[in-house]
Amino acid sequence: MTDESFIRRQTEISEQSSPPRRRVSPWAVWVYGLPALALLLGVMHAFGAGPFQPLTKTLASESQLEQQIVDLKEETQALEEEVESLMPGNFGIEKHAREQLFWSKPGEIVVHLPDKQ
Repeated sequence: MTDESFIRRQTEISEQSSPPRRRVSPWAVWVYGLPALALLLGVMHAFGAGPFQPLTKTLASESQLEQQIVDLKEETQALEEEVESLMPGNFGIEKHAREQLFWSKPGEIVVHLPDKQ
């Protein structure tokens, strides 16, 4: 037996002993694999172990920070208006003294009215 005939004989034996291989259709991979992957990711996300958890936490903290920025801008605007009203030449200082400190000019009569409840 020559080497060539030996190789041919071994090939025939191996082809006879193994069943033919079935090929998996690419459509089957998409039809069954993609929903399975989506289901797996959904279950992982539900239990807090998914790959999207850091993104979810980041988005939540981003919205909180944006709300803080809006609140601080409003507070800054209110403080700037108060500073502007307290500048010399404005009546803000006098108004502040009258309303907050209950001061009056000499000769004025101050009447305190009770708050409405």
